[in-house]
Amino acid sequence: KVDLSVKELAWESERCNIALRKLEQWFVDPVVQDVVSVKSFDGQWEVSAFRTIELPKDFYEMQEEIERQKTALMDKGKRKETADVSDERAGENREARSTDTKSSTTKLKGAKAMRVERLLRKMEERAKRRQKRKEEWAILYQKKKPEGFDDPTEVDSIRYARDNMGNYFLKSAADFVVPLEQRLTVLRALDRIMKLRYTTYTYKREFNKRVLDLIQRKRTLAEQINNELKRLKNLGQNQSNHQELFNIPLLPPVKDGDEG
Repeated sequence: KVDLSVKELAWESERCNIALRKLEQWFVDPVVQDVVSVKSFDGQWEVSAFRTIELPKDFYEMQEEIERQKTALMDKGKRKETADVSDERAGENREARSTDTKSSTTKLKGAKAMRVERLLRKMEERAKRRQKRKEEWAILYQKKKPEGFDDPTEVDSIRYARDNMGNYFLKSAADFVVPLEQRLTVLRALDRIMKLRYTTYTYKREFNKRVLDLIQRKRTLAEQINNELKRLKNLGQNQSNHQELFNIPLLPPVKDGDEG
């Protein structure tokens, strides 16, 4: 029975140690800075540090993965733009080839020649429409005002709207659609969360460092003041008539944790 009791006590002790270690790993080990406070010498002002938790071990790996996915999406968009440009160039090349094949259609006869002629006519019409659009764009670019130019009529309209109309946003419209580049995706949400978490962690660390510097500064000042008070007390021992003037209490020592 004694051996059984010893084994049960050993098992219970081991279980409690494991439970305690798990609690410490969950609540104590991740803490970089616990809450500490520092007060002014007169006790009217007090400032406390933030209880700061260390970032997860895989935090920077997650950041790198998000950046990699963002880069992949940007490269995909660039490849799409390149593909559009190549398609446009291919269309121009087809137009150039159509002029070469036009001469060869004269050798064809019958229904086949008619089909080829219809295809060539459609290609010519598309080429004309494309050329017309290019000319229209060229005219529009010529009419474009220089950067920084403000139309007086538009300036007056904006001023009138600001003075006489309410603050209406496009988002309040019933047919408002969020642009594709502004839509909140999972990747963008994760990126924002990671940046906010890192920024908050950085600000807390900087603020805690200032609080600890204040505590160290107060400790140094308290030691200097107490040394001077001790010197005054030693000098006052020879002044029997005014010895009560030299009985100045010393400042309390500054502790490392919460201090008053």
